[in-house]
Amino acid sequence: MTTSKAALAAEGGLSLREALTAMPRAEQTRWDGTALWIRWLVMIRAPVLVMTFSSAAGAGLLTLYEAQQGLGPYPHPMLWGLTILGLLLAHATNNLLNDATDSHRGLDKGNYFRNRYGVHALEQGLISKAAFYRVLVITGGAAALVAVALLALRGPGLLWPLLPGALCLLFYTWPMKQWGLGEGAVFWVWGPLMVLGTQYAIAETLSLGGLILSVLSGLGPSIVIFGKHIDKADLDREKAMRTLPVRLGERASRSVLAAFTVLQFPVLILACVTGHLPWPTLLALLSLPSAWRLVRCTQAPRPESRPVEVPEAQWPLWFVAYGFDQTRRFGPLLLLGLLLSTVL
Repeated sequence: MTTSKAALAAEGGLSLREALTAMPRAEQTRWDGTALWIRWLVMIRAPVLVMTFSSAAGAGLLTLYEAQQGLGPYPHPMLWGLTILGLLLAHATNNLLNDATDSHRGLDKGNYFRNRYGVHALEQGLISKAAFYRVLVITGGAAALVAVALLALRGPGLLWPLLPGALCLLFYTWPMKQWGLGEGAVFWVWGPLMVLGTQYAIAETLSLGGLILSVLSGLGPSIVIFGKHIDKADLDREKAMRTLPVRLGERASRSVLAAFTVLQFPVLILACVTGHLPWPTLLALLSLPSAWRLVRCTQAPRPESRPVEVPEAQWPLWFVAYGFDQTRRFGPLLLLGLLLSTVL
């Protein structure tokens, strides 16, 4: 029997807003009172998919802008839509696979970092393993179908971004993250593979502007994942999870995080000055206050306990919270600048 919206509200289920804007927490009663499609959004960690959308949509907008300037072919609207959809589904699949793999390997057992900042349906027992894997297979299958459709429409030349992307999706959680290669994979996927791959998929073109945009697009998710791995470095070290921040140590990792944050702005300004990106993309400079908060945060070690000014719902997220705040400002502002460039 289908549960009505009124009944769900009465039971206090998770809302669409929570699923799209936060990493909510829920016990079994609240989970059971949540609509199935909202549960799926929570399980795939929908808020972080904005990074994927920014990379794919930004690549398309830049391709459109360059076509308007006579610098290349126009993007194909249907292929652009399919590419965005496929990448969003691939990212969702990766998040589900990450939870499944780490849970199977015992890394998420007990009071581990992943269980303390949001719903982990498997570890909390909110969903059976069989049901979880059905969700994983359906989501991954949908992503694969979109990839097959793109290959059929664009041809085997599209394999150069699809195959490396698929390998990173499948092997990011293990062994890449284990070997300290996960952070580099994040930059590679959300940067060159997504941006240049999208350009090729929708217009069979590549550009220097696209390469520069790929650097900017890759830095945002790199900031987020680096911040997250610094936050949980002590727990990872105990579980022999040798992420790059574990290998570098916290002090050096904080310096890398600050450098990534600062690097976004000279790259953006230089790209505009040299004409490889349009001037309206300088709107991303409006994210400087959040970037400054992140850089200032990196000047000291992570607090051992929750500071009074940090909401309980946010803790234990620290560097990653500041990093995601910066990324979800810089990326959409850059996207808005590209959009304005195509209509002005």
